[in-house]
Amino acid sequence: MTEKSTEKKARKWGRVVLVASLALNLLVVGVVAGAMWRFGGDQHDRRGSEFSAPFIRALSHADRRAIGKEMRMMREQAKSGRAARNALYEQMSDALRSDPFNMAQVEDLSLRQRSTVNERLTAAQEIWLRHIADMTAQERTEYADRLDGVLARGKQRYEKR
Repeated sequence: MTEKSTEKKARKWGRVVLVASLALNLLVVGVVAGAMWRFGGDQHDRRGSEFSAPFIRALSHADRRAIGKEMRMMREQAKSGRAARNALYEQMSDALRSDPFNMAQVEDLSLRQRSTVNERLTAAQEIWLRHIADMTAQERTEYADRLDGVLARGKQRYEKR
């Protein structure tokens, strides 16, 4: 009986060690992959291609957090919009499978999707503009200086190619 009890305890500890080892390995892989994504390669291609990226990166950490908080609040208020966007994706999937293919339907769905994306971008831009308008002249000058630095770093990365 004690042999079975000892065997069960050993098996239990073996599982605990195995799970802990697996978790640690996944953590290490995640850290390495995250570091490679964040610091490796040509970041200009990944993040510099967006029009707004330099404007956001030039903001102070506190400003980015404040704008992000306001955008999350906006997103929470637009939960109903998510259902409509998901419905558009489902309709697009159906339209792409249809035979015969209906180009006009796909174009219409594409325009409707673009419209919802533009609405979100417009709202985000309005939040950013309000934030900039609330800055003092000195804060805007410092922001413009940081923006120049962000743009110069992006230009250097682009010229290295």
